[in-house]
Amino acid sequence: MTDPIPLSKHFIALFSIAVIGSEALAPANAVAKDIDEIAPEIEQLVDSSLKEYQSLEESIAEEKVPMVIRLSELEEANLQLRSEVESYRFLSDKLNLEIGELTEEGRALTSQVDYVESALENFLVKFESRINMAEGQRFFDELESLRAKTSDPQADVSQRFEGFVSAMEMSLQRAERALGGELFPGKAIDSEGRIFAGQVAIWGPSSYFLSDDTQQAGVMSYNPGALEPGVTFLEGEAAGALAAFITNRSGEVPLDATLGDALTFEVSRGNVVSHIKQGGIVGYFILLLGAIAAGVSLVKLRDLKGFSAPSAETIEELSRLAQEDKMPEAASKLEAIPGVAKDVLATGLRNINKNVLLLEETMLSVILRAKPKMERYLPFLAITAAASPLLGLLGTVVGLIKTFALITLYGAGAPNALSSGISEALITTELGLIVAIPTLILHGLFSRVIRTRIGVLEQVAFDFVETTNVEAPRKEA
Repeated sequence: MTDPIPLSKHFIALFSIAVIGSEALAPANAVAKDIDEIAPEIEQLVDSSLKEYQSLEESIAEEKVPMVIRLSELEEANLQLRSEVESYRFLSDKLNLEIGELTEEGRALTSQVDYVESALENFLVKFESRINMAEGQRFFDELESLRAKTSDPQADVSQRFEGFVSAMEMSLQRAERALGGELFPGKAIDSEGRIFAGQVAIWGPSSYFLSDDTQQAGVMSYNPGALEPGVTFLEGEAAGALAAFITNRSGEVPLDATLGDALTFEVSRGNVVSHIKQGGIVGYFILLLGAIAAGVSLVKLRDLKGFSAPSAETIEELSRLAQEDKMPEAASKLEAIPGVAKDVLATGLRNINKNVLLLEETMLSVILRAKPKMERYLPFLAITAAASPLLGLLGTVVGLIKTFALITLYGAGAPNALSSGISEALITTELGLIVAIPTLILHGLFSRVIRTRIGVLEQVAFDFVETTNVEAPRKEA
């Protein structure tokens, strides 16, 4: 491409000519004078400008063809690029549409996967719930491993589905083994928290247990809060039949149609002996104290039963016979009066000839000597009534200590293991109150009756003294 400077020079020359021409329009005298001088220069300048113009046109013509070709090429390239842009834009729209469709399809697949995973999770939960309580210890490790694999948020879908497939395979294997019953080694815990090892037999919905020493056999039950299932040991023929069934894998077996509810109810009822055993050593001591208190109460009842007070007529008759010196007849009549009243009146008959004050004091001294005998064993009943609740409290403390020791061993989630300590704590309190309340009542009744009897004896003495004092003036008269 030619430099545009010659074109500018051409225009400058033309401008110079115009200027010169304008100057030529000066006054006629000046123009006429200068035309001859500048005409050759103007012609020369015009010629050079024309040549330069022609040269410029030739240069432009030479450069125009390549530029037109280049422009055509660029326009063609522009059209091609525009076509490609349109093509890419169409492809982009198509790809965006496909991406949207794939996104929707992915969402649908994700929803299906979530649904299938939820269904499999529900299957795993139901499978765990369908497992017999005796089988829990058998599948515990496998289920824990499957649960960790299927619930791991960092694991991919394939790994979680492998866990669900393993669970389904385990369920099918369990169903195959359950046909006709199943026997496997296991453990069970009784109501006192003792763990036994032995053989577990599953037949239908029922499960049975036989200890390794074959001495104890029973029906298994759900044991909340503990890994080992509970067991209720049977006795007598039922235990023997169950042991033979598990040992020989055939025979008759006791069947509970209520699936353990009836047996649980029967066991919960218990009996007096088993109830007392749960009280432990403190409970036995409380019962021993209560038995002694019961024996003492029987002795007191016998003592109080033999008491009888004579009537006022009898007392007056004895006083009259004694004052008439009919002592054999008075002694014969006195033999019909039982108990301490007989001793009081006998003392009065022996001392009837003494003055009134001495006679009264002599008869009251007999009552005072008989009072300790009448009140014997009452302090023991009072001590028993006061000590029994304290012993019950002691048993409560011992039971709580045992409970905390069991919590240390088994944790707080094993209620059956803790029941022995809690039972001892409550039953000892119960036994203490059972002994204390009747003993306290009997002590109060005996004390009241004895005070009444002593008052009656004193009244007998006063009546005898008064009768004697009245009869004496009659005799003198």
